[in-house]
Amino acid sequence: MYIDVPFNSTDLVVLLIIGVMFVLGIKTVIGFFKKPAVPVSPDVMKEDMKPDSICEAGKAITISIDGMMCGMCESHVKDAIRKAFPDARGLTASHETGKARFTLERTVSVREIMTELDETVASQGYRILGVTTQ
Repeated sequence: MYIDVPFNSTDLVVLLIIGVMFVLGIKTVIGFFKKPAVPVSPDVMKEDMKPDSICEAGKAITISIDGMMCGMCESHVKDAIRKAFPDARGLTASHETGKARFTLERTVSVREIMTELDETVASQGYRILGVTTQ
């Protein structure tokens, strides 16, 4: 059986766009079913992640956060960090890396950071996986 259907370059472009959208849609759906990262237990934490560690003033604090999926999630996390630490400077968040980074003008302990962020960030549906300083 032979079907004589005209096919031009516009049809090719439309089919290509539909194909790309299909692949991106499948990738997005698969992303929703990924297993979330498991929080690090205190026994295997690096030295600068242990609750009794101190974050010195001016040092960068990096927080690993589970649950950020988009740019709006980044805004929510940054707002929550600003609420917990109004003196936070250089605040950035990335849903692609799952990390937020900022500096404080005072010395604080990792335990204090985790407690403050648990009240603000975790209450919005995000999970704090760890804190590191640099």
